[in-house]
Amino acid sequence: MAEVTDLNALPGSFVNLAYALPNGQVVRLLEDEKIYLGNQIEKKGSSRCCGIIADEDSLLVSEYGEGGADAEIVLYKRRTR
Repeated sequence: MAEVTDLNALPGSFVNLAYALPNGQVVRLLEDEKIYLGNQIEKKGSSRCCGIIADEDSLLVSEYGEGGADAEIVLYKRRTR
């Protein structure tokens, strides 16, 4: 897999994907109004991508198909204060 060397400013409305939880509930973890830092990497030999999104309080790593389809949470971490 490629290395992430830079992060881009991305609007929450663009990166706030829907994730299906194991219990069937669908959630969105980000806020549409915020700006996040992030990037994506295409998975070699696959039509899926890995994305990383962060702000001052959270880090989200996910995998998804074209246009954000079938998004899966790899890691979601919120800072405790």
